[in-house]
Amino acid sequence: MNRSLRLPFMLFIYIVVLLGCEFSASPAIPTAAPVAISTTPASTPSAPVVIPTSTSTPTSAPSATPLPSATPPNVIFNLVWSNDGNRIAASTPNGIVLFDRATLARIRTIDEGEYTESAAFSPDGTRVACTCDEGLIKIWDVQTGQLLKSLKDDESFFTSVAINPNSTQLVGGTRNGRLKVWDASGERLLFTVDGLGIEVSPLAFSPDGRRLLAASSLTGNVRLWEAATGKLIYAFPDYSMGFGIEFSPDGTRIAQSHQPGIVLEVWDVNSAKLLTTIRGIEVIRFAFSADSRTLICLCREGILQWDASTGKPLRTLSSYEREFFSLAVSPDGKLLAVGTIFGTIKLLNLSE
Repeated sequence: MNRSLRLPFMLFIYIVVLLGCEFSASPAIPTAAPVAISTTPASTPSAPVVIPTSTSTPTSAPSATPLPSATPPNVIFNLVWSNDGNRIAASTPNGIVLFDRATLARIRTIDEGEYTESAAFSPDGTRVACTCDEGLIKIWDVQTGQLLKSLKDDESFFTSVAINPNSTQLVGGTRNGRLKVWDASGERLLFTVDGLGIEVSPLAFSPDGRRLLAASSLTGNVRLWEAATGKLIYAFPDYSMGFGIEFSPDGTRIAQSHQPGIVLEVWDVNSAKLLTTIRGIEVIRFAFSADSRTLICLCREGILQWDASTGKPLRTLSSYEREFFSLAVSPDGKLLAVGTIFGTIKLLNLSE
C-alpha cells in the first residue's frame, strides 16, 4: 500500500469498525456501567495448521498535551510502555512522542515529522526503535534523542518492528511479507523469514523471547516461529483481514482479532488449541492484563474487560468515547494508557 494512503486507509477502517454495529441490537451485560454488548456462541474454527520445518501509581492522571499538528489528525496509532513503567512511547504521524508516566508531560519527540506506526523499547529502556515514512527502521537514544542506527531493506519498506525481551534480536516486518532479524544492535543481519505474503503488521516476541509471532494486516495470515532459528512452528487459520495479535504476559496464550475486528480468539501456545472465542463486539484494540487472566478490549461499546479463559464479560472500565484509538497496559498492571485520534493520552486505574 502506498504510504501516503496509509493514514486515510487506517482511519477509514476505524470508522467502519465504529459504525459497523450501529444497526444491530445487543443484549445488556452485567457491569457497573450501562453498556450494551453481546457474546454469541461461536462455531470452533479449525485448529492452526501444523507445518513442519521448511510495576507508586497515581490515582488519576491529567490528559496529555496535544501532539504537534503539522499532519492532522494526530492519531496515536500505537502505545508501548518502557519495562520500568516510567515512560510511554506513542506512534503518531509526527514521530514517536515520549511521555512521562506520572505527569503525562511530553518528554520529547523523536524523529519529528516522520510518519510512524510501530515502535519498541529496548528491554533496558535506553533505546527505542521505530518504523518511519522513509521505509526504514531507526534506532534512537531515549535520553538524548540521537539517531544511533538506520536499517534499510533494499527490496521493500518496513511496516513493523519489535525487540526481543532477552535483548538478543531486533526484527522488522516488511511490506512484501518478510521478517528481517538482526542482532539487538542492528549491526548484523541474522536471517530472513518468508511466509506472510504482504504487509507484516503487527508482530511480537513471546515474553521469554523464544518465539516470534507475526501477522499480515491485509491478508489475515498469522504465523508463529522459533525466534532463534526462524523455523515455522505453526500457521493459524487464514482470515480475510487481521486486526491484532498479542501474547499473554505468562507466554501461554495468544489472542488475535480479525474479520475486521468482530471476532477475538484466544489460543493455547503449546497445543495450538482454540480456548475461547468472543463475538458480537467491534474490537479496535486489545491487550492482556498483567496477570494474563483477562483481556481488555477497546471497542464500540467502550473499554471492556473479559475473562480470557471463558470469554465471559467482567466489567466496563470506561464508557464509549469516539476518539479512543489505541491502548496499552503498564508493566505493573495498574494502569491502562489510552491513545486518541487527537494525540492525547488518558490513564485509567486498573487496580480499583
